[in-house]
Amino acid sequence: MGQNRFEKFIRHYDRHHRTRVRDEANWFLNQPTLSDAISSAARARWRNGEKFDHQWRLKNSDLLLAEEALLAAEQAIAGCTSFDMLYNIVFQAVSHIWKNPELYCYDTALRIGARLGLNPDKVYLHRGTRAGARKLGLNTRGATLATSALPEGLRGLDASEIEDILCIYKDQF
Repeated sequence: MGQNRFEKFIRHYDRHHRTRVRDEANWFLNQPTLSDAISSAARARWRNGEKFDHQWRLKNSDLLLAEEALLAAEQAIAGCTSFDMLYNIVFQAVSHIWKNPELYCYDTALRIGARLGLNPDKVYLHRGTRAGARKLGLNTRGATLATSALPEGLRGLDASEIEDILCIYKDQF
């Protein structure tokens, strides 16, 4: 498979996903206010009110509850100095709404983090990324993985890109 066994996945990701990911981040970065970014992220909506694929199964009534909870936490969110801090605030705010909100919390924190200039520095595990990491023989007991724990071929990517690749290509590892 060549020097980097992940090369084909990275090339495919570049061609089919990277532009969408950057567009999404830029859209949240350019929201007029932090409140606007929080509302859109909490409701899992972006351009033209489109619902994000990862959250299509979530009930709109639950997303509205999440919006209310996250807007109530806006001051704490505004004070975040790291992605980890932001993720924890999001998790605390919405954990009463869903039994297992890992993916929602990660995606929502990533979107709000784009507005705040906060990016993950480790890979956050949820069902999809955990499955991909497990297939690579990584320890998936915790909530996150240090990028240094990942195979060499993935280490040069941003943590959010690694998260995407572990999730998207989990069945191909």
